[in-house]
Amino acid sequence: MKYFITILALVTVLTFTSVAQDGPNPMRIGGEVGLQLPVGDFGNAANAGFGISGIFQYYLQPQLIIGGTIGYQSWGTDADGFSFSNIPIMALLNYQFNTEGLIPFVGAELGFNSFGATVKFFGETMSNSNLEFGLNILGGIEQRINEKLSWRANAKYNIIFSDGSASYLGVNAGVMYNL
Repeated sequence: MKYFITILALVTVLTFTSVAQDGPNPMRIGGEVGLQLPVGDFGNAANAGFGISGIFQYYLQPQLIIGGTIGYQSWGTDADGFSFSNIPIMALLNYQFNTEGLIPFVGAELGFNSFGATVKFFGETMSNSNLEFGLNILGGIEQRINEKLSWRANAKYNIIFSDGSASYLGVNAGVMYNL
């Protein structure tokens, strides 16, 4: 697993440094916050949650974007002292449609999730987390506020491939800053 992550990081760095785009700086950073709604079997165990993500994007072409995200999501349950959390570290690929004003986009994210559960019982806290493979499919809109700043909103369907596969729908909003 360590070798796979090292190779993935190396390929990502080489891609960012070897691909160039004409015009203004093609890099962006940003963040999102949102409501995380569990679905399926995970929806039977967890309540609606909250998430926050940091985003890095690089324009390969005017409409094709690669990058990565890192975030944190948490969900409560109906059982006292029991909760779920997730730390996704994902590579992303987005496509922005060529329009004026509101810019629709679609994309996918692929990577790893540190998915876990925490139990607080008689003053003691026990937690367990596993590194699981994940896939996210998303669609959203973006609009420029000025030359450097854009706002965005999206819906993201997240699948964590664990023993008891967990899925949730994220409804997110945030900003992106052009470096």
